[in-house]
Amino acid sequence: MSLNNDSKYDIGENVIYRKLLKLSRDIRHEFAQRWLSRAGTSQWRSISKVLARASHATDKKADTKICRYLAAKMCVLGINLGQLAELDCLDVFENGNQHRWSVLTATDAKRKRVSLRVVPEKVVSSLVKDLEGLFRIHTYVKTHPRLPLLILRVQIFDLEDPTQSSRPASRMPFYVALPHNSATLIFSAFADVGAKLIVSSVMRCVCHKDGIVFEKIRKTPIRNLDTVAVLCNITRDANAMGPWSDYASSAIEPSPLNIAKLRELPKLSSLRASSLKERSRLRFRGAMLQSSRIAAKTGEQSSHQVPEYSSSLAVPRVDFTVHNKSANSQDVRFKMKLFGTDVFGGLHELCDHNYIDLEKMPGWIAGENGPRNGTIYNGDFKEDMR
Repeated sequence: MSLNNDSKYDIGENVIYRKLLKLSRDIRHEFAQRWLSRAGTSQWRSISKVLARASHATDKKADTKICRYLAAKMCVLGINLGQLAELDCLDVFENGNQHRWSVLTATDAKRKRVSLRVVPEKVVSSLVKDLEGLFRIHTYVKTHPRLPLLILRVQIFDLEDPTQSSRPASRMPFYVALPHNSATLIFSAFADVGAKLIVSSVMRCVCHKDGIVFEKIRKTPIRNLDTVAVLCNITRDANAMGPWSDYASSAIEPSPLNIAKLRELPKLSSLRASSLKERSRLRFRGAMLQSSRIAAKTGEQSSHQVPEYSSSLAVPRVDFTVHNKSANSQDVRFKMKLFGTDVFGGLHELCDHNYIDLEKMPGWIAGENGPRNGTIYNGDFKEDMR
């Protein structure tokens, strides 16, 4: 049985409060306004005034109070499944590091990647048909604001027991990220029975010919969708990381037909850095426009200052195996495991403080390969596909 977006959902006030608190102030305010416009309540004017006052607050205590207030009102006035699904999707977009993903790649008998034919409507119909009689199901589709992905949120409910008066317990929402014209399928990293049924249903639906096999690109779950987009070459940024990041846009090589942009483009020779800080910035973040690119990725407004050592993609861990082989000297082989909140941002800061010799630092330490693990054989990087 399929549930529609307008179905009411009995949810605890504390659960809504925690979901709202995870969102940034602007996104939370926009969601509350959309909820209020659909609530059709006589309290619309008073709630709108509270939201207007809260939008100008700057301290965390005000955020806590408004989240408590909104959660209480949503519990009393009601929140439907569609609104709850939208709230969860906003959390996925804003707090990517709190979600883990499993990535499957479609290959044929010759182990060549096969582009999948993904039609969201057919995927949803297939899920409803396959899970009918086992669960009640609610689906919600939303486009990712930064990545070329459709996010399908699936929540399944146990079938209602007619002998019980209480509502059936729901299961955790499961997410499917569907790229455009790609061989990749991305799923929440869950392993329960419901998750396996959803994955099987989606895989059967998108296979347009026999002989397609799905393989995991990593044995362990991947931390966020931005990392997945790089590893699976879903965006232009995938092969233009670190000092090459500006080549992912038309900043350095604009169209010759765009005369205005050509006039605004400074000569690369003028960007030749003299100070250590300037040279370090060029090695880790590229020549131009990096601050605006990070702001676009993080959703920050242009008036907000981007942290000096923020990477365009914060990599929490990366592993390297270094192997130097020479006929005139002994072979050298060792492993490096770097981890933290932003590995390459931290290395950038160490270079600025002269703890690392910038002139001798190889490109793979500067983040040229992003979150990819790999082996460096005589200076050449090769990605580890595991």
